[in-house]
Amino acid sequence: MTIGKIIRARPILFLYGLMVVTLLALLLFPPVPQDQGYHHFADQRELFGTPHFWDVVSNLPFVVVGAAGLRQFRRNASTFVLFGGIFLTGFGSAYYHINPSDQTLFWDRLPMT
Repeated sequence: MTIGKIIRARPILFLYGLMVVTLLALLLFPPVPQDQGYHHFADQRELFGTPHFWDVVSNLPFVVVGAAGLRQFRRNASTFVLFGGIFLTGFGSAYYHINPSDQTLFWDRLPMT
């Protein structure tokens, strides 16, 4: 059986296999270092006890729009995933902006993927 026949016969199985192979291949590479200057954002002020206040608060619209979309489109799977990503992006980004570092940057980028 050729690759073309496998892809046409079971496209989802092929995509899952490709995903697993790709993820395993990524384990062979070291992490890409992040330039530490990336973590120095425009808003360095602390307000109401929250560091980088405006960078953190600016994620509230993501949470609100994501929650509204989740409520409105909960029966449509693809739209639910889209708004779920928007909702989680708000939380992940706020978590990162409270304490910008390489460790919290993962949680900022994960929901966007």
